[in-house]
Amino acid sequence: MFSYSVFLRLYHLPFSEGLDCCAAGNVVIDTLTEDGFLRDVVNKGDYIREIIKSWGFPIVKDVRGKGLMVGVQIDESVKPFDIEVKALEEGLCTAVSPSVFGRARLDSTFL
Repeated sequence: MFSYSVFLRLYHLPFSEGLDCCAAGNVVIDTLTEDGFLRDVVNKGDYIREIIKSWGFPIVKDVRGKGLMVGVQIDESVKPFDIEVKALEEGLCTAVSPSVFGRARLDSTFL
């Protein structure tokens, strides 16, 4: 793990005139170091990848990632843009982070 005091000294150096930026950085560090935060991120990511795999779509060749970064490898015969258009037509926004959703919201979105 990193030394929190060393990080803060290095972080504050370029932002010494921007105390609001420093405060925002402190909030981010506090959130990232909360008990269970990263475990929850890993669990949600694993859950999402398993759901996508369970769909059994023939165009999906592989699903992988780490945490909430989810990569879906699709068959080369399908254009990614076509998938994006179809997702939007169905009301699915593919650019929203699921980190703000609870398990019930993940279920309603992916199942």
